[in-house]
Amino acid sequence: MGTGRMKMGKPMKEGDTRELNRFRELLDAAPDAIIEADAQGRIVLVNEIAQRLFGYSREEFLALSIDELVPDAMRGEHAGHRESFAKRASTRPMGSGLALRAQRKDRSVFPVEISLSPIHSDDGFHVIATVRDVTARRLAEERFQEMQDRFTRELEEKNRQLQQRNAEVERSDRLKSEFLASMSHELRSPLHTIIGFAELLIEELEGPLNEKQKRFVSNIHQDSHHLLALINDLLDISKIEAGRMEFHLEKFALAPALEEVMEMIRPQAEGKGLRLTVGLDEGIFVEADRLRLRQVLTNLLSNAVKFTPAGGEVRVAAQARARKVAISVVDSGVGIAREDHDAIFDKFYQVGSTTKGVREGTGLGLAITKRLVEQQGGRIWVCSEPGRGSTFVFTVKTGQGCTEAPRPLVLIIEDEPRAAELLVNYMAPEGFSTLCAANAQQAATIANELEPEAIVVDLSMPTSEDWQMIRELRGYQRLESIPIVVVSVTEESDEARALGVDAHLTKPVGKRQLLDTLAKAVKSEPGRRSILVVDDEPMARELLGAILREAGYSAEFASSGEEALALMERAAPAALILDLMMPGMSGFEVLSHVREKANAGEIPVIVLTGLELNRGDTELLKKKTVAILRKGQSWKQPLLGALRKVVRTS
Repeated sequence: MGTGRMKMGKPMKEGDTRELNRFRELLDAAPDAIIEADAQGRIVLVNEIAQRLFGYSREEFLALSIDELVPDAMRGEHAGHRESFAKRASTRPMGSGLALRAQRKDRSVFPVEISLSPIHSDDGFHVIATVRDVTARRLAEERFQEMQDRFTRELEEKNRQLQQRNAEVERSDRLKSEFLASMSHELRSPLHTIIGFAELLIEELEGPLNEKQKRFVSNIHQDSHHLLALINDLLDISKIEAGRMEFHLEKFALAPALEEVMEMIRPQAEGKGLRLTVGLDEGIFVEADRLRLRQVLTNLLSNAVKFTPAGGEVRVAAQARARKVAISVVDSGVGIAREDHDAIFDKFYQVGSTTKGVREGTGLGLAITKRLVEQQGGRIWVCSEPGRGSTFVFTVKTGQGCTEAPRPLVLIIEDEPRAAELLVNYMAPEGFSTLCAANAQQAATIANELEPEAIVVDLSMPTSEDWQMIRELRGYQRLESIPIVVVSVTEESDEARALGVDAHLTKPVGKRQLLDTLAKAVKSEPGRRSILVVDDEPMARELLGAILREAGYSAEFASSGEEALALMERAAPAALILDLMMPGMSGFEVLSHVREKANAGEIPVIVLTGLELNRGDTELLKKKTVAILRKGQSWKQPLLGALRKVVRTS
């Protein structure tokens, strides 16, 4: 390797030799080609990478000018570029923004990146050029650009196709609308006359019919009505999916609207010997499309009658809440398996046979019902088991004019339907409204719609899956602060307490025991909702404040024990959430002061701390607090559960 930097005529010392060898090793270890040229462009130094990259030996390199490494087409301008660089020399990339190329010994050209560094030495002005072969990168960039160009072309083509399809869809929708309008007239008009003439024949206005003729005409009349219902369903689902179903919302009393539907359904029910009953809270008004609400009720009641054996019962009930009215259609019919609860609302889904063993309809009735309910801002769900009947519940917006405050609503998650029925019979005469839920997810849906005051979970023998369901209940935002009462054959467990269960009643449960427990759970005590949070960490105070507000409590904050005691002197909080490790007065000292003061001695205290407690501290705190919770563990639900037991929210 030539250096061009050795002092001629002077022997090199041993240390100089070692330094030179070390310099050469470092130079050859560099990942890029390094070439040094003097002010005239003569090459005076190269490393091994440069020799391999350009194809010249070291001796050949030292006989070249730097210009000879430039492609022929660009070589004439290169001398001027060198002179320009020498006048304003600085370390910088060469030809910034340009696609640079270099030429090998075999005259092949390849893309490069070059960095220039000026050197002022005893030999005058020199330049060091660091050359990197970027062939692979350029090929990758070209391939990427080709892919991007191809993608752009494909995207443009897809957009063109999409626009074409959108135009076709718009045309199809227009034709569909025209077809629906035509079908509505072309199908309903002849059916209208068929049904009308069949009714005239049945009335025997033009002369008597023999028994066989009466049977034939009756079959024509019945099947014509059936066909008309199928046509109406198909037209309705088409309108809904096309966005052409119009809703005219108005506020009206529910009872008269329901009675109109009951009058239409009553002959069908009486024909099967079914008991048809109605139970409504007084003065319920709803905000809905009157025609569509009647359609929903008709669909649900017709199904209830259809799927209930002779001698059974169909009942309609309604409960008014602050925002929504829940309307229930309950039957004692064949029931529906739990795995089918969601699928029955799909189009063309038929879950089983009717009580006659014959499938009826298109499977569109419940699909239409669900869409009609949801497009008016409500929800619909079902609770059912095979052989135990079905309960369909849907919600509609509350209208003005409710004359009474809503009764407390208790949500029942049932494990054994007969036991749940017993609970309902306990609660209803005592002024509670009840609704059923099949699982935690459905309970959350109901809570979002109707905001129940309490949840009763009826479990025969609690399993790990049952406790997981309780955990899921507490995981839903609307359910995390609602009191939960568990009824089972087991005694209260640590697991139930840890999950924030407010009460655990052991079967057999007496009526008064259940009612007293529920009364405590839904009791309101205004003014007893302020919680004092004592913690020196700002983020911890902010987190607890958000959790408490979401659960219906108000919160005050103290960043020290001294501040907490001063606040408590002015007004006693409903409860105290206390950290133990704080600068100045510790949580232990705060607790001691609270228990010594007459006006504060009964304030419930919940300890929430990151401190590792020994057995003595734990035993002491158990005597003076209602709960001891550890930061870093699952503390949110136990905290809210403990608060629910000592503080009632309105």
